[in-house]
Amino acid sequence: MLTVALFALTAATGLLLRSAEPSTTLTADLHHPATSLWLAPLLLGIGLAAPLPPLRGEALRRLTSAVVRALATPTAAFLAMCLMAWSGTAEHVTGVADAAMVIYYWLALGFAAFRLCTLVARVARTAALPTTRRLSTALLLIGAGLALAASQNFLAMVRTLPRPGSLAETLALSLLAAAAISTGRDLRRMRS
Repeated sequence: MLTVALFALTAATGLLLRSAEPSTTLTADLHHPATSLWLAPLLLGIGLAAPLPPLRGEALRRLTSAVVRALATPTAAFLAMCLMAWSGTAEHVTGVADAAMVIYYWLALGFAAFRLCTLVARVARTAALPTTRRLSTALLLIGAGLALAASQNFLAMVRTLPRPGSLAETLALSLLAAAAISTGRDLRRMRS
């Protein structure tokens, strides 16, 4: 359950960061390594928390089947969205159609995040779950990455005119970081 919750936290972070305007302080770009630094502990934490499926033929077939079942619909939704964007139609819609496309976009992102968490829950039934030590370390790393992202956002906000969106994003990242670090520390104490 904690593994799925950790992936839900990561999905919420992704949706939060996507909801903000494109941020130059939290880019994921090889040309700006300093602004991408917060991703390193986050990705390492996700890797540590991932359930490890057995590397046998039948288990890999079941895993592939679970991935296809869980991600086929979100993939189709994203493909439809991309086709609409690439066709140029999205640039010319207004009014209700424009609002419907924005709602569709956010519903597709939310649905994909939900299905990814569902996939982790399904894989967790047959895979080797992370140990308590790995999970607590993963939570601490994810929390550190989120705290770094919140700090970068805060420092950028201090240097410029703060916008309500940036303030809300920094606060949300801080709260997610605090939750991850607190849970990681509690899990580490329970293990001792």
